[in-house]
This record gives sequence, C-alpha cells and structure tokens, in this order.
Amino acid sequence: MPEQEFNFRKWAYQNRFGILLISLLYALIGGEVMEAITGGNIPHYVSFLLLVLSGINLMGKKKLTYYLTLVAGILVLIPEGYIMFIQYSPNLQLVSLFSLFSFFVFMTYELLLQILGQEHVDFKVIVGAFTGYFLIGVLAMFTYSFIEIWVPGSFKIADGTFQNGFNDIFYFAFVSLTTIGFGDIVPLLPLAKRFVVFFGLIGQFYNVVIVAILVGKFLTNKKID
Repeated sequence: MPEQEFNFRKWAYQNRFGILLISLLYALIGGEVMEAITGGNIPHYVSFLLLVLSGINLMGKKKLTYYLTLVAGILVLIPEGYIMFIQYSPNLQLVSLFSLFSFFVFMTYELLLQILGQEHVDFKVIVGAFTGYFLIGVLAMFTYSFIEIWVPGSFKIADGTFQNGFNDIFYFAFVSLTTIGFGDIVPLLPLAKRFVVFFGLIGQFYNVVIVAILVGKFLTNKKID
C-alpha cells in the first residue's frame, strides 16, 4: 500500500488541545523567560502569534467562531506589534487587552464545548480539560487587570502596591482560582471582591462538575469495552 501523505492541518487539529496548552505555557511562562534572556520584544510577540494560531486551529471548520477568533487575533497582533516595535499607546493597549480577552472567551467556550462533546475520554481529552481550567485562570487574570486599570488600588499586595502588575495579577488569578489564598494579595474594593468570589466559584464548579462528567464518561466507556 502506498504511504499516505502527511496532512499537517489534520494533524494540528487532532492535537489542538496539546498545541493550545503549549502555546499558553509559552506565552505565560516561556515568553517571559526568553524575553529576559534575549532582552528584546520578539519572544513576547511570538507568544501572541502562537496563541492566535493555536486558537484558530482550535476552531476547526466552525465558520462563525473561526472568523470571530481570527478578527480578535488580528486586533491583538496589530496593536501589540505597534506598541512593542514602534511606540507605546495607552489607547492601543486597551484595544489589545479587550481583543485578547474576547479571544480567550471564544477559545474557552469552544474548548469546553469540544471536551464535553467527546464520547470517549482519552489522554487528549484530559489535556483539553486541563487547558480549559488554565484558560479560566487566564480570563480571571484579564478581568482583574481590567479592574485594576479602571480603578487603581482595587488590589493590595502585602508589601505595598503592585511592583510588577502582570506577574502579580497572574499569580493572584491562579491562587484565587484554586482557592489556595495565601493572603499576600487581597482585593480591596467591592467590584474586585465580587469577581474574585465569582472566579473562585467557577474554579470549584469546573473541578466538581466538568471533571465529574469526564470521569463518568471514562467509566462508562470502560464498562462497554
């Protein structure tokens, strides 16, 4: 039998959950490390590019979400490119943040639909479930960022004010989502407190309900096999 030609697009879609997770890890961790090593903005911009491509890959052939994600991705890449390589602009920064938030909303919604729609639970679906939890943490991070930009002083760190806004909010978003709560960063204003409670509830709901559904499907498939 002749060997089948390798189809990269098909392979990428079949491994979409893992590709998205790797892109997220690079954007939130690897990009910062590479930027510190190289001293330039290129690794940071590459992280945005990888996220946009992995998000588009996640959508597959669904036209509406595909085009919404594509538009949101373009509205992230163009402003961020201008800010990083030409000149900083507060207005463009807000456009980029809002577009990035919308982009992650589309990805989170689509990913949850896909993992809940899977009949068989395998390693790829487990990776998808973990990626979904990661995305909720990212949405929490952007929400807290918007609140802090809109009302400065909404959050307080133990030793004073935020020294590195992104890193502090990223850390706080996942600590509060997992309900660990070390207490070194706390919400001060009512709006911030309500959203922290909201995402804490979302995190617990995800762990209890979404994971329970996947475990139930896994056990059902095992009995059938």
